[in-house]
Amino acid sequence: MNQSSIMTVSELTDKIRRLLELDFSSVCIEAEVGQLNHHRSGHVYLTFKDKQARIDAVIWRSSIPRLKHRPELGERVLIHGHLSVYPPHGAYKLVVNQIELAGSGDLQKAFEVSKKKLADEGLFRAEHKKSLPSLPKSIGVITSATGAARRDIESILARRSPQIPIFLYPALVQGDSAVKDLIEGLKVLDGMPEVEVIIIGRGGGSLEDLWAFNHEDLARAIFHVSTPVISAVGHETDTTIADFVADVRAPTPSAAAELAAPVRDDCLFTVNELEDRLTRAVQITIERKGAQLTQALLRIRRSVSITDKQMVIGGLLNRIERGAIQVIQQKSSVLNRVQKRLANEHPGTQLERQRRLLNTLRLSLERIATGRVQTSRSNLSQAVARLEALSPLSVLGRGYSVVTYEEQLISSVAQLTEGMCANIKLKDGSATAQVIEIIHSHERVD
Repeated sequence: MNQSSIMTVSELTDKIRRLLELDFSSVCIEAEVGQLNHHRSGHVYLTFKDKQARIDAVIWRSSIPRLKHRPELGERVLIHGHLSVYPPHGAYKLVVNQIELAGSGDLQKAFEVSKKKLADEGLFRAEHKKSLPSLPKSIGVITSATGAARRDIESILARRSPQIPIFLYPALVQGDSAVKDLIEGLKVLDGMPEVEVIIIGRGGGSLEDLWAFNHEDLARAIFHVSTPVISAVGHETDTTIADFVADVRAPTPSAAAELAAPVRDDCLFTVNELEDRLTRAVQITIERKGAQLTQALLRIRRSVSITDKQMVIGGLLNRIERGAIQVIQQKSSVLNRVQKRLANEHPGTQLERQRRLLNTLRLSLERIATGRVQTSRSNLSQAVARLEALSPLSVLGRGYSVVTYEEQLISSVAQLTEGMCANIKLKDGSATAQVIEIIHSHERVD
């Protein structure tokens, strides 16, 4: 072996560091925060991981003020930085320059948009919230069949109210099919009359893990069920749209179980206390009514032992009352007759009577006038017919004519002379004619 090729550990480590820092001077990875340690020096030591691997990282104290996001345990983040080697341990680390939530920008914007839209539609208003029953017949639970949320809810309910049955609808609480599964669970449990309150939820997780509970379809389904709904999603710091639309929001699944059912022993104590109070109240009422009954019996006995004068006074009062009633009836009868007479003599009544008489006379006068007019018209028609029959004009209408000369009627040929110009009147006009020849009726005309 060539002696010059032998290196020390420090030399090898330094060479590895130079190679890593040169080839990985800028990296960007998406991972989940696995461990987190805020050192007293101000530096932050943490571990990023996925399903197959993990990597140690460090955020130097000087870089912390420039971070866009302060990481929390369990978050999924985007990390910007470079690789380096820590010689004392011979291990490589990711030196973090910047951190932001993985996909948080888009998801957070979608969350805010849906929240505002549903709030404007009134799904979060207090007047729509239903009250939880004080002692439900049974409780419906919608969550993962294998999750810790189910175990917590069942454990709390078994301890507080073991007599209340639980109807579990095992549903997916994460992934593409979770929303449809959760909505179907709401429909099934809401259709069961014995279920008087529904708990819907799951354990904690990242924003992506809880995203099914931010879906608008699930929010509308929660709003429209008739059964009160308790939302119990994630940890106390986690908030989803399901929390806003549900009738009651519980910080954790365990808290939801405590809200849904009272402690049975507390209920029994309350029932016993109420029973004692009711017994005492009944006893006091019986004693009070007994005292009142005793006093009433004493008053009755004193009233029975009345004197003869009181009886006489009572008889006189009865007679006075009967007499007063008779006088009132007589006066009432007289008053009624007077009122009828006054009503009959009232100016308004007389005016109405005269108005009816006048109306009758007017109708009679109209009938008489109508009859006379008709008679006159008939007489006039007959006279016109006679005049028309005697009128020369009617004769002219049958083909005759009237001959005049200097406005003198010519009724004989003796009044004519040859060469005379006579006027001939016909039914529809007149004409002037000159006499050419005069022929007497006893002369023969060839």
